[in-house]
Amino acid sequence: MSILNARPQSRVMRPPRRGASAWASHALWLALATSVPAYADLPQPAEPRFKVSGFEVEGDNPLSGDTVARLLAPYTGDAVGLTGLQEAANALEGALREAGYAFHRVTLPPQESSGVIKLRIVSFRLGKVGVTGNEHYASENVLASLPELQPDHTPNTRRLARDLALANDHPGKQLNLVMKESDQADRIDATVEVRDRPPLQVFASGANTGNLATGWWRTSVGAQYGNLFDRDHSLTLSYTTSPDHWSDVKQYGASYVIPLYGWGSSVTLLASRSNVNSGAIANLVDVTGRGKVFAAYYNQYLAPLGAYAHQVRVGLEDKLFETSISFSGTALPGSDVRSRPLSLRYEGKFEQVQSTAGFNLELAHNLSGGANNDQASYDAATGSRAGALQGWTAVRYGADYLAQFAGNWLASIRFRGQYASRPLIAGEQFGLGGASSVRGFEEREVSGDRGNSINLEASTPPLAENLRLAAFVDGGQIGIINPAPTQRGSLSIMSAGAGLRWRWREQFSLTLDAAHVLHAKDMPQTSGGDSKLHAALFYRF
Repeated sequence: MSILNARPQSRVMRPPRRGASAWASHALWLALATSVPAYADLPQPAEPRFKVSGFEVEGDNPLSGDTVARLLAPYTGDAVGLTGLQEAANALEGALREAGYAFHRVTLPPQESSGVIKLRIVSFRLGKVGVTGNEHYASENVLASLPELQPDHTPNTRRLARDLALANDHPGKQLNLVMKESDQADRIDATVEVRDRPPLQVFASGANTGNLATGWWRTSVGAQYGNLFDRDHSLTLSYTTSPDHWSDVKQYGASYVIPLYGWGSSVTLLASRSNVNSGAIANLVDVTGRGKVFAAYYNQYLAPLGAYAHQVRVGLEDKLFETSISFSGTALPGSDVRSRPLSLRYEGKFEQVQSTAGFNLELAHNLSGGANNDQASYDAATGSRAGALQGWTAVRYGADYLAQFAGNWLASIRFRGQYASRPLIAGEQFGLGGASSVRGFEEREVSGDRGNSINLEASTPPLAENLRLAAFVDGGQIGIINPAPTQRGSLSIMSAGAGLRWRWREQFSLTLDAAHVLHAKDMPQTSGGDSKLHAALFYRF
């Protein structure tokens, strides 16, 4: 005997709505209430109830049988009402959505009185898939970065969001995905909106991040090609020097990034060579000591959790720090030291309409292997820390917050830190001072085994096209484990100032920061009350 005699809905036109489920529920009520006169003055009938011994799921079900059985078990019983059946359908649809199957709908078809309730899953497949706005990358290239967008396929929204995050880390193109109802039955259409620039980019930059001995200015030139083999492989090369000390400052950098779109991951390879002790090589590598660096990183993008995006990175670095001794003005060779840390890093970011908050946490441990990477080399290294252990471990962390307020005011917080339980060699210590640390001080003026720094900044609304003024307060502290008799166990510094930020199109940027030192006790080069102007400019040809 049929307990539902209304015909099922054959087509669902709007996937974002719950029309199919709502229609089926309404059909159940109509079918079971047709024999009851609709008189307002008569008592309303009790909700019909019947035995439900189990559920049978029809249609395209991507969930496992065990998962579905556990999910629907609470909705069985000897006297289940229509409300309970609708809740079962809603629970299954919610589980599908949580698993990334947002284009699946659950309906209640006509039922028989066998005690086994049927739930039908209707999936909406992709119809037309298009690309607009691309000028420098072919449509096939754009779609290759979003493998979930296959015609006649129901996309998994969690994997799609993960792939989109990876694709938008590309330096030459930004993608925006728009989905809408198709003019075909049970279909949705997808359009990828693209903003791109030529794969070949040549750039130059300058900043006064040097010192008196090797010249105050650092200039860099570089080139990047972002679509090798038409697979979005990105190669970047750069050279940095001092315009008035060419022979004294030579820094080379190279990076190669391989996106693995089908896996939601990427591989990054880095190499650098520097003959000075600090600096940044074209935003590729932060230099913490003279020498060579080789590194490989595997980045795995994780499925977003709503507005929360996150990823995991595993890295292996090989750093050779070269040291020398000056005797009567003559440079003599010293004892080099190497580190080969294996690191595990987690990054998370939460984006809202007017704010972005992110954090990172990294654990690094030095492996054995390679010349100058043993305890004897650590003990003998010139300028290295007394008591530094070859098998060191460090925890590194950071957080960022950016918010836009009424009137287009901006406020930002930047926090960085490191913790170690044993002394570290100089190149692995936490550095303080400089344009990207505590302004008003020299670059990496001091360093310690442990440390933290914070930057607080507020920016005005644009006074002209992309021109803002800023005010900031910077601070930091370091701790030195087992300090030498001539060292302090801890140091803290602080500064404040004002700056200017200007961007022209996507080609040129200028940053000026005038910092006044508020606290600098026992600093080697800077004293309280000193002032310093930090300047940086960037031009893309």
